[in-house]
Amino acid sequence: MPFEKKPNEATILQSMYDHIIKPEVVQAGFRAIRTDEVSSEFRFIDQIRLAIKESAVVIADLSGNNPNIMYEIGLAHASGKPVILISTDVASVPVDLLGSRMLLYDPNRTDDFRKN
Repeated sequence: MPFEKKPNEATILQSMYDHIIKPEVVQAGFRAIRTDEVSSEFRFIDQIRLAIKESAVVIADLSGNNPNIMYEIGLAHASGKPVILISTDVASVPVDLLGSRMLLYDPNRTDDFRKN
């Protein structure tokens, strides 16, 4: 998911990761890691490549149609990794991925998800 956005968007994306994605990933028996959480001597793009290579599954948030996310999805697909696509809006999803299964979420209701 994008790391830097407008303040409100960054808060929503961080909340989605902290309160929904990470707990669900851990509950499924995996470890959730965002590349911006890892300190490394590698260039950032090399960290991303290595993280995708070592991942069992990649979760990609398509919200905002971020080109970096599209690149990372391409790396994951080329590496044969399963990719779970999520987004706040189908309108921001590139046409190439519209036929893929995707989980949509309401960014204004992220606090409600854990209650259901």
